[in-house]
Amino acid sequence: MVAVVVVVIAVVVVVVEVGVVVVVEVVVVVVVIVVVAVAMVVVVIVVVVIVEVGVVVVVIILIHNYPYYFIRSLCYFITKIPLLSKPLRTKTFCRTRLSIF
Repeated sequence: MVAVVVVVIAVVVVVVEVGVVVVVEVVVVVVVIVVVAVAMVVVVIVVVVIVEVGVVVVVIILIHNYPYYFIRSLCYFITKIPLLSKPLRTKTFCRTRLSIF
């Protein structure tokens, strides 16, 4: 009788310990996944912001240093888009802008 009680207590203790270990492991895994996901999102946002700022700075420098080429390129792309070229009267627009330089 005593042996049965000892075995039952031992089984209950082992089951409870295993259950606690499993719960702790699941919680740790979930926390690690959430932390890694948040870190990845933050890294992506930071990289996108850095790239966007870099592109804006480069475009501003190019416009400032080479306005003629920038306007010429802009006119070229506008003429390739029919929805923009008609209402803007691209040829007149581009000639007047390019003649300034």
